[in-house]
Amino acid sequence: MPMPLAIQSTMRTIAIAASVLLAACSFPAATQPAVSTPAPTLSPEPTPAPDIPPADTDTPPDPSLAVIGPPQVVFDWSSDSCEPEDIPDLPVRAFRDADGLVHLVSAHIRGRAFVGQSLDAVERDCRVISESGHDPDPGRFNDSEWLSSLYTEDGRTIYAVQHHEYHGWEHEGCPSEDIFTCWYNTLTLAVSTDGGRSFIDAAPPPNHFVAGLPIPYEAGAGPYGLLEASNIIKGPEGFYYLMVRADGYRSTDQWLCLLRSDDLSDPASWRAWDGDSFNMVFVDPYRQPEALREAHTCAPVGGDELGLMNTSLTYNTFLERFLMVGLSADHLDGREVWGIYYAFSDDLLNWSRRRLLWEVPLPWSYQPGDRFTILYPSLLDPDSPSLNFETTGEQNYLYFTRFNLQDGVSPLDRDLIRIPVAFFASESEAQAADARTALTLESQAGAEGRVLLQGRLSTYGGQPVAGAAIELAATGLGGPGTLSEYQLRAVSPPEAQNALIGYRVNTECDCSGEADFTIFEIGYREDSRADNLVPDPAFELGLDGLEIWGEAAVESIPAENGSGNGLRVQAEEGQVAGAHLAVVPVSPGAAFTATITARVAPRSAGSGYFVVIFTNLEGEILRLTTDLAPAPVPVGSSISDPDGNFVFEWVPEAGDFTFTARFLGSNGRWPALAESEIRIP
Repeated sequence: MPMPLAIQSTMRTIAIAASVLLAACSFPAATQPAVSTPAPTLSPEPTPAPDIPPADTDTPPDPSLAVIGPPQVVFDWSSDSCEPEDIPDLPVRAFRDADGLVHLVSAHIRGRAFVGQSLDAVERDCRVISESGHDPDPGRFNDSEWLSSLYTEDGRTIYAVQHHEYHGWEHEGCPSEDIFTCWYNTLTLAVSTDGGRSFIDAAPPPNHFVAGLPIPYEAGAGPYGLLEASNIIKGPEGFYYLMVRADGYRSTDQWLCLLRSDDLSDPASWRAWDGDSFNMVFVDPYRQPEALREAHTCAPVGGDELGLMNTSLTYNTFLERFLMVGLSADHLDGREVWGIYYAFSDDLLNWSRRRLLWEVPLPWSYQPGDRFTILYPSLLDPDSPSLNFETTGEQNYLYFTRFNLQDGVSPLDRDLIRIPVAFFASESEAQAADARTALTLESQAGAEGRVLLQGRLSTYGGQPVAGAAIELAATGLGGPGTLSEYQLRAVSPPEAQNALIGYRVNTECDCSGEADFTIFEIGYREDSRADNLVPDPAFELGLDGLEIWGEAAVESIPAENGSGNGLRVQAEEGQVAGAHLAVVPVSPGAAFTATITARVAPRSAGSGYFVVIFTNLEGEILRLTTDLAPAPVPVGSSISDPDGNFVFEWVPEAGDFTFTARFLGSNGRWPALAESEIRIP
């Protein structure tokens, strides 16, 4: 169990200033489809702290945390989801039940868990363990609730502090186009008495209220409230602690609050640090509207050192200190860097200056071209002796949610990933052991129309990686494009009856441009059966029976190979084009793969998408898309030499090309990607 908490009587309040920076990363490209329906609400953007250099000190440097292995997929939304909105939408929490089974929870508004004999062997359980009330009355704190901070003493009764959002835009309208202004956040309490198999509110709403700002909901004033609580840890003196972020009412102020309780069964037992002690009482603003706001607003903790990172709080037995891991930004090497950081503390109030573990794009630091963003980091040790995994050790796993993107859209397609991490005595030792890789690529015209592709694969610390296979591909930036298969793989909604397969150009999207593409075959196959459910997959009947509309030129042409025909679509910028090329009866809740075999001219990029739309008698339920874009063509591979260098020659046709080099990764190394453009005369 954690060490005693020596809570200090003084602390420093530091103003949090807002700023945003675009971040870069080298994670492997996501290959899953995007979803164009509105995704569940993301957390409002946290604001980073200003750069304040740490004070000089003679104490030894803190150990460094490093990534020591490649990413592992815990949950792949395309194949593992129980329904489309079955997504990892908060940091994962874990506990062991009375039978020794591990429950791993990364909740959404309809909660589910992973269950198994160990943290390394959990599998998705499709049973629903918690439901949201969707109550339109903000004073009942019973709208959209996520299981957030779980704790058990016996594996039978599990308490869960819930992240509760009131979505004003869903109930009474919102005076602004920005739905965040109608977001109101509080914490509530749920309980399970059957070992985590089901959770209910710990008291009838609104009596399950745990904490919030002393201000009722006000449309247009948000986002504000208490949100995204850390996991719960316990001190030997019997108190339970968690860290929570506060977003100020009608302001950009954000700060961290430290809460504690001596009775998890009582929602009203939680107290917050007030600057001197844990004496601040939370009040329900609907039942105590006369309460003074200043007296019931939690004081900031962590200051600039933490920079609003609070998602994962553990006691580290290797360091004998508290450890925080979370998202933040800091000024490093003359620039502001967003990513995953970590910090240490002896008392939960005073923290070391946060240190960068991984620079990675976040939803608010997305840069065009990024293939994913991440949220919700959480550190777990499979060997933790705690029922609640509240301790970590020398080696652990960092879990996070990866948002697979297309054109910057944040879809339902979210995967739960984990990476192994470990502590090292120094930064140099950490860099030497780090498993991440970096790849460079240069292209230049050679003799006799050849293209010379060369680059280097190295470790995070700059050491060469020898004997690695580098896969090379080329994408033409002109011409008609390459015949390719565009794929959408997911699970059909449980209420779906049909799937419409088609395309959109310059409509129903944030897209614009000219388009030129030809579709030769479409398919829809469910995993439980091998046959193609599309009745005329190769357009044997030409345009007959197809639902086509818009201003684009559409014609039936002979297939390039095999039987059937192709459907060519040509649209000028601004011309609308749409079609439903097949209506497929589907099995509700079935895993499927939809394919569109097509040739897409590069000039079509950004003009639209191929689409699968699920419907029932009430209309559209879910829309899955994949962008109209040219597909890369593999051109060969090369093996890195002892210095990490590789060289490859290729003879292309004339034109403009983007070349891609990709290291697929290994048991001990991360993947890496690099690109280079060249014009071949």
